[in-house]
Amino acid sequence: MILKKLKLRNFRNIEHCEIQLDPGINVFLGNNGQGKTNCIESVMFSSTTRSFRVLNDNAMIKYDCPFASIECTVEDEGKKFVLSSVIHSKGKSLFISSKQVPKASEFVGKLNAILFSPNDLEMFNISPKERRKLMDIEIGKISVKYNAALLKYQKCLKERNHALKMDCDVLLLKSLESQMIEAQVQILESRMIFVEFLNRYLSSKMKQLCDEELHLGVKLKSWVDLSDKSKLKEKLTERYEETRERDLLLRVTGNGVHRDDIEFTMKGIPLNEIASQGQKRMVLLSIKLCMIDFVKLAKKTCPVLILDDVLSELDQNNRVRLFKVLDKSVQTLITTTDLDELKESLVKSPKIFRVDNGMII
Repeated sequence: MILKKLKLRNFRNIEHCEIQLDPGINVFLGNNGQGKTNCIESVMFSSTTRSFRVLNDNAMIKYDCPFASIECTVEDEGKKFVLSSVIHSKGKSLFISSKQVPKASEFVGKLNAILFSPNDLEMFNISPKERRKLMDIEIGKISVKYNAALLKYQKCLKERNHALKMDCDVLLLKSLESQMIEAQVQILESRMIFVEFLNRYLSSKMKQLCDEELHLGVKLKSWVDLSDKSKLKEKLTERYEETRERDLLLRVTGNGVHRDDIEFTMKGIPLNEIASQGQKRMVLLSIKLCMIDFVKLAKKTCPVLILDDVLSELDQNNRVRLFKVLDKSVQTLITTTDLDELKESLVKSPKIFRVDNGMII
């Protein structure tokens, strides 16, 4: 998969730009606050239909403008198509080759991009929500069924919570629970595959990056026993029977896949208790490299890799190892303030875009 062209209008501080990208390494060079990260934010929005920086889409519209638009020309397995997004006061409109798509789930992953951002380090320190988001985004980009199951579960969860507040009939709760169980089986099976994949490859990726045996592990922490996949439906049904009375008392759904978490460990100890900031950064990079292989295995295509301000956080040895590990067939977008971070020994003939006050050359 290659991002051939990026066209922006009224996006953040970028009034207009149209750039042709290289299938290899593309570098966005400029001082802080000039618009480098805005460029890659637009690419990630085209991949996931959401910003990795803000919750409010309108924040991406240039000040005093009625809309913002993003147009990505993508080539995948010899086929070329255009992904267009228009962000406006009433929401967003999504198009694939000029045809509007009614659901975001039909748009997500058409351009598959993997992002490393320094802000991702918060994943190890803050709420389980951010770690669930990692699973949901990465699995959702390769599985329409996963997105559909997640949307169905969230819709039923909202209805069940409303019903609990209204002192509803138990029969209604059971009906909603039946639909939630069906969705959760799909969600949990996908999440288990994701975690199993990380457990299989994460330590070896880390060793390639750091030349250390750190014995990394990943565990899916769920409200239901996951030891036997064949009995997930049965186990979920039992759990609802056990917790329904409590939910009726508290008038809220206390448990479900919306409370799942993933725990990262190093040498069997929770990562957050043992790893330095530098080690966490390399673990995160290793996770992102695993995600490239995850996409390649599932979709038989290479995603686009985005490295936002990564090199300034790494010493020279780690930079060298990173570029040795990077798959040369993966198109890569890098933001940096200093070309010295990309010495010729690391990157051969990158395409360089200079970014200055929203202008890209």
